[in-house]
Amino acid sequence: MKNFKIATYNVNSIRSRLHIILPWLKENRPDVFCMQETKVEDGKFPVGEFEDTGYGVIFKGAKRYNGVAIASLEKPEMVNSGLDDGNPPDKDRLIRCVFSGIHIINTYVPQGRERESPHFAYKLEWFRRLRDFWTNCIHRRAVNLCGDLNVAPEAIDVHDPKDFWAMSVSRRRCGRLSIT
Repeated sequence: MKNFKIATYNVNSIRSRLHIILPWLKENRPDVFCMQETKVEDGKFPVGEFEDTGYGVIFKGAKRYNGVAIASLEKPEMVNSGLDDGNPPDKDRLIRCVFSGIHIINTYVPQGRERESPHFAYKLEWFRRLRDFWTNCIHRRAVNLCGDLNVAPEAIDVHDPKDFWAMSVSRRRCGRLSIT
């Protein structure tokens, strides 16, 4: 098997970061480039800009929130999006592809906010669903899980540790994600 280069980046709005992403792709040429928090609905995703650099791109997004995308130098052998457990699929939070026999899962996990918030409960449930997805669908395969897990166990894991969000996330540990 050839060396396979995979990169991942939370773009926090794909259209606002193209001036950073496209030159980086041209210079570094990863085989697969996973992006999270694209914040663009599917009809407005900048497909042409990626194609101009030699990349194909698959994506699922929404107008203001979420969104995941995978740019690649080769066409994927398989593409699925979302969780398929009977709950809301959250297609704009997870894409799974296969390239050269390598399974790649790109995800943007919900932000939990305060521990008492319904968002936090949703995030914990989402992690449970991800674990079940992993157990039921991915076992015994070579898999690369990448993305923004929205977990910050230490102050260094956030942009500004003095910020309110840093205190609500990094000081209130929610436990460790365990995938077996």
